[in-house]
Amino acid sequence: MTNESININDLLSGVGRASGAGLLQEGQHVVTINDISVNHRKPERNGENKGWSDPTPEIVVSMSNADGAMTMWLNPIAYKRIEDITSAEVDALASNADTLKKLGLNKTQLKAMPFEQKRNSLFNAVSIDAQYNEDEFYAVRRDNNQRVIDPVRSEKGRQIMDRLAVHAGICAEGEGYKDIRLAKGKEIGIEVKLTDANKLKVSKTMLAEDVD
Repeated sequence: MTNESININDLLSGVGRASGAGLLQEGQHVVTINDISVNHRKPERNGENKGWSDPTPEIVVSMSNADGAMTMWLNPIAYKRIEDITSAEVDALASNADTLKKLGLNKTQLKAMPFEQKRNSLFNAVSIDAQYNEDEFYAVRRDNNQRVIDPVRSEKGRQIMDRLAVHAGICAEGEGYKDIRLAKGKEIGIEVKLTDANKLKVSKTMLAEDVD
């Protein structure tokens, strides 16, 4: 799957950060889901481009109770780190005539390179988040400045959505659901933790009846 093939409506059927004032504190809480919306997060921080051009599709889940509120950002599409790029992906891009022309490379030149040099000729390693995650780097194609979709990490994101759907009662375990937005207005349980970056985050969801 490529970035161009993403249909955001497909992501609604079937790794959170907190924002705003009056946040729920660490621990377990029963909350009501107030809204579920779709957002395309721009690749910018403080008005500057992060180093890639494709926006990040995310499902924004707003929830609250009498003690405060939280927001979860669900990421059904995730992207490869530079070290996860395979030789097959490198060889496929190295065989793309348009890519080679745009980058001023040729097949013979690339073929003679060791894997890491060849990979780095085709992909940039761009910090995921220089402020909070400086040790991990996205693989960003040099020819179009877009990231590479990671099927394994994307599946983990979808599984988080699946658990939310079950905990909200819009489907049973192992069943599909028509639209995650059907969870709006439902009660669920959540666990809030403080991250290493000192931010409150919804670490997991659960059935409301399972909240301690």
